[in-house]
Amino acid sequence: MQVIERTSTDRTAVEDERIGKVLDQIRKHPEQSLTVEQMAKMARLARSTFHQRFLRCVGVQPQQYLLRAKLLKAKELLLQGNLPTQVVAELAGFQDIKWFYRAFKRDTGMAPVAWRDQQNSGRKQS
Repeated sequence: MQVIERTSTDRTAVEDERIGKVLDQIRKHPEQSLTVEQMAKMARLARSTFHQRFLRCVGVQPQQYLLRAKLLKAKELLLQGNLPTQVVAELAGFQDIKWFYRAFKRDTGMAPVAWRDQQNSGRKQS
C-alpha cells in the first residue's frame, strides 16, 4: 500500500480508507497534536492495529507524519509574513518553542527566521 496525492480533491488517497481519514485530519489540522491513541480511535482501530496499518500505508510512524505536517504548516506560516517565531510554533501545534527550533533545524538545517529570510531573498531575486 502507498499514499497517492491527488490534485483534483482535498482528500489523500490511500488504499485503507480508515487511515486516509486520519491522514486528511492531520493534513488539515496538524496543530491539533493528535496522539496515536486519538488517531487509532478516529480510525476505529485498536492502537497496535492502527500503528501497523499506518506504517504499512504511509511508510512512516504516525507521529513522524504528524511532525512533518506541523513543520509544513510552520513553513507556510513563516512565508506568510513576519509572525513571531513563538506564534508560528503555537499555530503549527508546537507547545514547546525549544522543541520547535530543534525539529525545524533538524528538518531544514537552519533556524526558522534564517530559513524565512533565505526563502524571501530567493523570491526577491526571481
